[in-house]
Amino acid sequence: MASATNPLGISSEEYGKFAIHVYQYLYYIKGLTIPTNEEILNSGKLVNIERIKQNKKLVVFDLDETLVHCIFNDKDTHDADVFLDILLPNGRTANTGFNIRPYWQEMMDEIKDDWEVVVFTASCKNYADSILDHLDPENKYFQHRFYRESC
Repeated sequence: MASATNPLGISSEEYGKFAIHVYQYLYYIKGLTIPTNEEILNSGKLVNIERIKQNKKLVVFDLDETLVHCIFNDKDTHDADVFLDILLPNGRTANTGFNIRPYWQEMMDEIKDDWEVVVFTASCKNYADSILDHLDPENKYFQHRFYRESC
């Protein structure tokens, strides 16, 4: 039940599970070591971005949950702003719904002349390109695209 001290009404059991989850991640993160510059350079995972707009600042956007929100749950698909048929790596086509974040267009129009824009996604190239081509059909916003396959 919601109250002044518990506005979301989370039970102590739910809170306990959440706290354990957070502590497990913190314990894991504490054990990680920071790689040296040499290890990073030799890992083959360093992306070289060939700058197109000299003397411009660089901004990196994550595609999913930042620029768009894809809807994969059938019960929520009627709420999607856009539907696209996306060719998946397994050769099948999926009719995918997604919502474009509010004020995305206004933000991109504002920064396009003064910033070099990179989009990254942990998703596959086919999926990302379908959405990015819909968002930016004239290629005026995104100068670079990086995908799961880029890492």
